[in-house]
Amino acid sequence: MVPLVGSEGAGFNIVVRDRRWRLCVIVSPEDQLLLAVDDRGLREGQAYELGMRQRGWQTFVPLLRIWDAQFPLSDAGAASAARLVVAELQHRNVRSPGELRLTDISSGDQGQLDIPGLSIPPSEHADPASSAIAS
Repeated sequence: MVPLVGSEGAGFNIVVRDRRWRLCVIVSPEDQLLLAVDDRGLREGQAYELGMRQRGWQTFVPLLRIWDAQFPLSDAGAASAARLVVAELQHRNVRSPGELRLTDISSGDQGQLDIPGLSIPPSEHADPASSAIAS
């Protein structure tokens, strides 16, 4: 995404209608690609933690009740992040991109974020000041 966002960085949340969790994607062009997923209301215990780690989540942040994972800004890092997003959506029983929406879209001062191939529209409740084109 770095060529799409330039030096400003970008971020958005992937949400599923009628479910109370979100998967955050943040790109810092000088630093890293960060994913975070809401963990509120989910099971706890060693088996649950093992499953999260096996899917690729690296760190649990108890205060925020999120799991996160960081990846380098490279083709390999982007591919690893994409695999984790898909694995998490499958684990949470998302069956179609049509169930997904984008919220909290930020693209620095650029004002518009165009992500070719994403196929996830902005939520009808998204902030009108932010915009995304997901083609």
